Amino acid sequence: MMALDPILGQLLQSLRDGGSKPTYEMDLGEARALGEAMAPLAFTTADEMKSVRDITVGQLPIRVYVPPEAGEVLTLFFHGGGFVLGSIASYDRLVRRFATLTKSVVASVGYRLAPEHPFPAAAEDALSALAWAQEALSDGFGLDLRRLAVAGDSAGGNLAAVVALEARNRAIDLVGQLLAYPATDSNVDTPSMHRFATGYFLERQEVIWFGEQYYQDEHALEDWRARPVLEDATGVGPAIIALAGYDPLRDFGVQYGEHLRAGGVRVSVRDYETLVHGFLSLGDIVPAVREATTDLFQRFAQLLSTGELPNG
Repeated sequence: MMALDPILGQLLQSLRDGGSKPTYEMDLGEARALGEAMAPLAFTTADEMKSVRDITVGQLPIRVYVPPEAGEVLTLFFHGGGFVLGSIASYDRLVRRFATLTKSVVASVGYRLAPEHPFPAAAEDALSALAWAQEALSDGFGLDLRRLAVAGDSAGGNLAAVVALEARNRAIDLVGQLLAYPATDSNVDTPSMHRFATGYFLERQEVIWFGEQYYQDEHALEDWRARPVLEDATGVGPAIIALAGYDPLRDFGVQYGEHLRAGGVRVSVRDYETLVHGFLSLGDIVPAVREATTDLFQRFAQLLSTGELPNG
């Protein structure tokens, strides 16, 4: 196993020295406000877009980004944050970077958050976004949009996986799915959960706390929309799964890649061994993170433009 990136290690140490608290020890409003304030600071620039448009589908907010070099793919993007934190606004600069590098029109989905809106609220919003995307492809915002993809990180990776499975159920030909360190299961006793329980940005106890906020119904974890790994994956669109080396959720990504392959799905698993959970949101702070983000998004761009998974 490769060592933790040293610059990233210094950042984590500075957070600890500064008295950074895990989410479950903070007031929820305070945690959300801090995330909204800090997120833009991770990126040195906000990539210019040809247009950015805020729309509402029912009561679901969606922000549509059209990059300067837009292709024919519309990508639904679902932010991370344990189903509790995060927003369209806090992910704005990350989604701009994603749109630039993938050359896809991106619809960032502002799904409802727990604990105010427990499962299945976020999953239902994600599927509402899928229904909207089907219609959006027909008019295309005046663009030549012909194909659909999904992407998300962490909790957003869960929602992207759910949408990919439902797209299969609705006979929608998905060009690809990008799942970054996805929360596709709920088992908090995997080896990676214990090995990286503390000290690596996301803590095992935080994972447990996030789950308590979202999966409030005792039967929620029997539903494949809560745990996509429960659903047969046959016929699902091709996937790129990004792993982080020092991540409690690492085993989920490994497991879900194996699950997809068992269903005959084409899968590419990319392992960023020196990084931690949530690295996409660290933007330009750590050179290794920026390199990994660029690599991952360019790999997805290859899948979207050619239909072929990248090698290596």
